[in-house]
Amino acid sequence: MDLTAGSYKSAMDYYNRVIELDSLNYEALYNRSVVYQRLGQLDEAERDINKAIVVNKTAIQAYIARANIYFLQGKLESAIENYDFVNQASSSYEIVFINRGICLAMQNKNDKAIADFDEAIKLVPDNGYTFYLRGISKIINTNLLDGCKDLQKSKELKYERASDDIKKYCK
Repeated sequence: MDLTAGSYKSAMDYYNRVIELDSLNYEALYNRSVVYQRLGQLDEAERDINKAIVVNKTAIQAYIARANIYFLQGKLESAIENYDFVNQASSSYEIVFINRGICLAMQNKNDKAIADFDEAIKLVPDNGYTFYLRGISKIINTNLLDGCKDLQKSKELKYERASDDIKKYCK
């Protein structure tokens, strides 16, 4: 409850006590990693999530968390590898396609990024953020017309940032 409420110090104290009693407690390692991540202590978050994965190699959420930590650390290839692992296990996570697409776009692999955003849109067709990301990627990929259509759809879905980019790119 403390983690959900944002009471990170209290949550950290609880998870530390649990881990002292049981150093292989998956839930405590995973959740303490989340606390570290939210506190910006990414090396500690990575350490705990790696331990959690050793304890439970099939926990998909742990691989997503590790990919997100790698993303925040700027370790894009490692993030992509973890997102790939999750997609091989289950391709039903919109956020995995979005985040992997962002990593790919940051590496100027816009065709692959667009493919990931397409998959995310198939899973959740009313997410304005995903249309925004795909639109920007298409514009960077010199497909201005389709990119502007995606930005317009993003705006219709109430993603506010789209309006500024429509003005900037879609005249």
